[in-house]
Amino acid sequence: MSVCFVHCFRTLLLPVLGVLILTASLPAQTPQWIWATKPAKPNQKAFFRKQLDLPPGVKKAQVAAACDNVVTLYINGERVLSNSEWQSPAHADVTKRLQQGTNTIALAGSNDSSTMAGMIMRLDVELNDGKKLSLVTDPSWKMSETEAKGWEKPNFDDSAWKKPESLGNLGVGPWNAVALVPGQAPPKLATPERGVFQTLPGFEVQHLYTVPKNEEGSWVSLTTDHKGRLLASDQGNKGIYRITPPA
Repeated sequence: MSVCFVHCFRTLLLPVLGVLILTASLPAQTPQWIWATKPAKPNQKAFFRKQLDLPPGVKKAQVAAACDNVVTLYINGERVLSNSEWQSPAHADVTKRLQQGTNTIALAGSNDSSTMAGMIMRLDVELNDGKKLSLVTDPSWKMSETEAKGWEKPNFDDSAWKKPESLGNLGVGPWNAVALVPGQAPPKLATPERGVFQTLPGFEVQHLYTVPKNEEGSWVSLTTDHKGRLLASDQGNKGIYRITPPA
């Protein structure tokens, strides 16, 4: 998470906080953040399954996945990727992992000590005839909080599994937008030169600080104290941080 604020060349710092969301161009299907329960439980695990039927002739297939906090993805029982940074989703080319007929996509997620967790994934498939298919996380998946033997394999019986909770579409807080376009790297930090932010004349956007998640957690709230300093709070147990903006 990066901290940005707006200041004026001719005036003092304005106590204004803007929420900035960058969105990527998506096809008709929009991935949803899903989890086992809402709210999440501390140190909770969740397992998700979904089947995808494909015709012959897969030309290219790429997947992107993220989880707050840890995700491991399997296709037809084989481990494809693992990631512990939801801000930077893991990407993988899975063309050779898919087959004609039924394919099983399985996701394993784990939460830390907080009560906020979510899983999101998008799989894009291009066929030899030019047609494109996609599979995204949504409430139609199967979910269990119990890790059964062989749960990630195609022949596993998930008929007793439940539906997951939907936490909202890609772009919903507290995660906002992440680079969930398979095959594309996460976007660089937006700068005024790139023309991403629109400001009034005399104002500019300045990057102050990038929060190191492992040391200081994930900052999800921001306020000011009586001296105009910023107070940021981690969503877990990392504490509250005081930021004194430069002159």
